[in-house]
Amino acid sequence: MATDGPGGAVRERIGLGRLLPLGDAADAAWIAERAAVRVLRAALADLPGVVPGDVRIGLVEWPAPGDPGPGSVPAPPPAPPPPPGGLPPGPLRIEAAFAATWARPLPHTAAMVRETLAESARRDVGLAVAAIDLRIEELLEDETDEGDAAGGEAEAPEAVVAPGTGAPVPPRGDRDPLRAALLALPGVAAVASAPRASADPARVEVVVRGGHRALDVARAVRGAAAALGGTATAVVITDVRA
Repeated sequence: MATDGPGGAVRERIGLGRLLPLGDAADAAWIAERAAVRVLRAALADLPGVVPGDVRIGLVEWPAPGDPGPGSVPAPPPAPPPPPGGLPPGPLRIEAAFAATWARPLPHTAAMVRETLAESARRDVGLAVAAIDLRIEELLEDETDEGDAAGGEAEAPEAVVAPGTGAPVPPRGDRDPLRAALLALPGVAAVASAPRASADPARVEVVVRGGHRALDVARAVRGAAAALGGTATAVVITDVRA
């Protein structure tokens, strides 16, 4: 696939932002943080009396070697190196801010938000979440104020384009059997980049359809590549489309 040179490739990688590990080390799959955040914020938006704000996801900080500290968990096992911009596989921490109304006790609302984040991260994305930190940024007078709360910026879905062209990435039909196989998978909305089946192991990037678990789609993508005689060192979910 044509690019505008090394600089264009670098800009494409930077544009994805931070990549979060999906599943465990054996899956060798990642998802753009902005895509995972969009899914989690959508789940929070369905809660009564809650307006989602900023959500960040990162690795749980491990204690220094030789100083585990009380009640700490063991360090994660060795894993394949992540792609550029990717976090290594390991338990994740969600940090979420939100606004809430006085209509319900705040401890009840916080528990509801925590449960929703944990369930959506597991069911809708496939993130291994070990900790969730919450912050109430604003108290609303009643639920009619929810639409006016300043609780983080919702990101509009971004179209997948060919690097350096601004044009959507089209299927290549019989000339690229791997790309055609990926597009035929349930849950794959678009293929951002993929090596040909005969190429050396490389990074495969796809967009997931809303309603499909990102980790399950990533595993299916790896299986499709293997069935055609190819492998992928990394499967990256670049976006989730409604």
